[in-house]
Amino acid sequence: MKLLMVRHGCTPGNLEKRYIGVTDEALHKDGIRLLHQRKQNLPILPTEVYVSPRIRCRQTAEILFPNVNQIVVEDFAECDFGLFENKNYEELSEHPAYKEFLVSGGESGFPEGETKAEFASRTCQAFDTLINKIYGKTDSVVLVVHGGTIMAILERYGVPEKSFYEWHIGNGEGYLGKLMKLPDGSLRIEDLEIYV
Repeated sequence: MKLLMVRHGCTPGNLEKRYIGVTDEALHKDGIRLLHQRKQNLPILPTEVYVSPRIRCRQTAEILFPNVNQIVVEDFAECDFGLFENKNYEELSEHPAYKEFLVSGGESGFPEGETKAEFASRTCQAFDTLINKIYGKTDSVVLVVHGGTIMAILERYGVPEKSFYEWHIGNGEGYLGKLMKLPDGSLRIEDLEIYV
């Protein structure tokens, strides 16, 4: 089965390098323009697309796959950044909890938000549920989600193995790969290449 996971186009907060998680921010005009350019090179044209509930993902899916049915998967939503939500490095640089977060490599979690482990567990459980439901019923699947969602899925299932942040991609970019269900029921994503 082919798998295409696309990160939503850029928002105003992305351009300002803010932590945009639960904030339901629409796409920036530059993000819209770039998506219209990229839709000419889509490697998969699905009959339905699975999306995060956030408007930036739903708008991206509508631009890239107009008139294709969108199925919202609530747990594909981006991480809850808690006290860091909608703030950037400059605004947080002196905050003690942010310093601790940086020293921990992001593992300490977001105060009043999710930890990386909680977010990854939520996201990957949703991915498992979805794939087990549709596997063998279609030859391809498309997700339009968040950068964090993609990184969590690929850290768990991607081959070769890489850490969470090594799977980072830009707004409007994605990964195309081959999704396989192994005899023991586990999932693996191979032959990954970046879609731009």
